Amino acid sequence: MLVSFVDNLGSAADEQLPVAATWLGDVLRETVSSTAGVSLDTSETLHAARVVIEPGAWFSGRALQALSRLLLDGRHLTVYSDAEFGEIAPDRLAYTALPGVTTAEQHPLATRQVFASALDPEHPPRRVRNLEDVAVVEGAQSLERACTAMRGGVRIRDPRRVFIRGTLKCEPGVSIDVGTIVEGTVAIGSGAEIGPYCVLNNATIGAGTKVRAYSIVDGGSVGAASTVGPYARIRPETTIGDRVQIGNFVEIKGSTIGDGARINHLSFVGDATLDDTVTIGAGTITCNHDGTGPVRTHIGAGAYIGSGCELVAPLEIGAGAMIAAGSTITEDVPAGGLTIARARQVSKAGWKPPAR
Repeated sequence: MLVSFVDNLGSAADEQLPVAATWLGDVLRETVSSTAGVSLDTSETLHAARVVIEPGAWFSGRALQALSRLLLDGRHLTVYSDAEFGEIAPDRLAYTALPGVTTAEQHPLATRQVFASALDPEHPPRRVRNLEDVAVVEGAQSLERACTAMRGGVRIRDPRRVFIRGTLKCEPGVSIDVGTIVEGTVAIGSGAEIGPYCVLNNATIGAGTKVRAYSIVDGGSVGAASTVGPYARIRPETTIGDRVQIGNFVEIKGSTIGDGARINHLSFVGDATLDDTVTIGAGTITCNHDGTGPVRTHIGAGAYIGSGCELVAPLEIGAGAMIAAGSTITEDVPAGGLTIARARQVSKAGWKPPAR
C-alpha cells in the first residue's frame, strides 16, 4: 500500500520545531494498533507501506486515526493538501505520487482520494514554518492530550491552561489544576492531586499523593499518600517513599527517602539515604560536596534531626539517634541517644559595645 501526501510546498521550520513534525510509517503503525475496533496485519499491510509525507506537516491524533481507517480498504491512498493547509488551490499542486500523473483528473479510479483537512475538520493539518506555527501546533497537541485524559477520568480544571508537552499516563480520579506543565513521560496514580503551576518532568506520582502549588518534580518518583510542597523541588534520581511529607521550600537531590519520613520546612537533602520515619527539622541541610565531588549521608530509621543542623558528609547517623538543633555534625553518630555539636552559650553581664 502506498500512502502519498501530495504537496510541493517546502518547510523551513524543521530545526525550530520541538514537536514531531514529520509523520512516518512507525507513527502510523502505532496509531493503527491503538485504534479501537481496528484489526490489522502489519506484516502484510503497513510493513509494505511507503509513507511520503512532507516534513513540517502536523496532523492531529484524530486525523491520524481517521487516516489509519482509510488505509484498511487496501487501495492506493493519496491525501491532498488544500487551500486551508497548503495555501494554494488543489488544482495547482504537483501530483507526483504516481508516474505521469499531473492533475487530479488523471488519477486512476481505484485510487482513494481525500483532502487533508477532511481528516479532522475541527483541527485541520497545519504546515509548520515558523515559531508562531510551532506555538499553535503545541497548543493544539496539548489540548488534545488534555481532553484525552479527561475522557479517561482525569479532572483537569481548565484543559487550555494545562500544558501537556510530553506523555501523560493517569489512573482515574486524578486532579490537575491550572498552569501545570507536563514534560517527558509522567505517570500519576489514582486519586493524586496536582496543584496549580507545578512542573512534572519524567516523574512518577503515587496514588493519593498531593503535589501542592508551584512544586517541581524533575526526574524523580514520589510514593503513595505523600505530600510535596508548596514550593518544593524534587531533583533527578530521587525516590520518595509512601506517606512522606516534603514541605515548603524543601529541595531533594539524588536521594532515597524512606516511608513515613518528614522534611517539612526550608531544608536541602542531597545525595542521602533516609530510612523509614526519619524527621528532618527546619533549616537542616546535608553538606554533600567535598570540593571534588558529591559525598553521601545515611540516616537510620527513626532518627530525629533538629532544626538548623549541618550534616557534613560523608556521614553515618544511626537508627533512633537524636541530634540537637543547631549542631554541626562532622563525625558518625551512634544509634540511639542524643548528640550535641555546638558551641556552649555564654552570657556576659554588663557588657557594653565599643565606643564609636
